[in-house]
Amino acid sequence: MIWQQICAEGRFFITLDLDFSDVRRFPPGTHPGILLLRSGSRSRQAVLDILVRVVQEYPLATLQGCLVVADKTQTRIRRPSV
Repeated sequence: MIWQQICAEGRFFITLDLDFSDVRRFPPGTHPGILLLRSGSRSRQAVLDILVRVVQEYPLATLQGCLVVADKTQTRIRRPSV
């Protein structure tokens, strides 16, 4: 499965798959980082607009280990517990 490969390689994961929004299944700090993009439209431009906004506001390095859910207007970040 791709998830095991992502974790093994320590890669930050960007997805549209809502299954990855489950904080109980993917608790912050137990993975390299997940960015879930929630666009009203699955068009390439809608997804790209959200991605560009998030990356401009938050360098991906600052989101390591976090579970991030972003839509057109806001970004919610669940950081690892200290």
